[in-house]
Amino acid sequence: MGHEFVHNIHSRDIRSAGVNMSVHPSVDDCGELARQLGVVAVSNVTADFLVKPERRFGYRLTGQISADIRQSCVVTGDPIDSRVDELVDILFLPPAEADRQAELASAEKETTFSANEDDIEALDKDSIDLAKVIAEFLAIGLDPYPRAPGVAIGDHIEDNGDGDDKPPSPFDTLKGLVDEAKDQ
Repeated sequence: MGHEFVHNIHSRDIRSAGVNMSVHPSVDDCGELARQLGVVAVSNVTADFLVKPERRFGYRLTGQISADIRQSCVVTGDPIDSRVDELVDILFLPPAEADRQAELASAEKETTFSANEDDIEALDKDSIDLAKVIAEFLAIGLDPYPRAPGVAIGDHIEDNGDGDDKPPSPFDTLKGLVDEAKDQ
């Protein structure tokens, strides 16, 4: 079984004034994060949090997560290094209350996004998994289509077999499918 990165804080350890937490994943933890994120490497991860009681049974987690990330260029496959810095602000509630809040939000949902909406998560066995928060926020900060400097997506076109550098039109492809269906 592989290495698992877990770092929990239990509600019983959270004082009324709040608790400051710093998480610095080990080399093995960084390897697990890289595997979870589907990147080449993760290093120099720092996560600084403040966890304070909020509402009747909830906890507000705020802070910042930073890491060095190595991804592969989607065009050339070359390694690309970047820095991810993400701010965290999550309200953790007991599962039943989190579900109730989600239902209320869904019932009142407008067609526009409000930046003031709480990011609400359910407590898991009366604790918060800070490792899960770190992985989720690093994933948010990743470039979904990393490209090496100076490389454009159009710089690499697969050979379509006819010697033409232009990819086939979707309409030509559709016409070919229709013609095949007629022949059958």
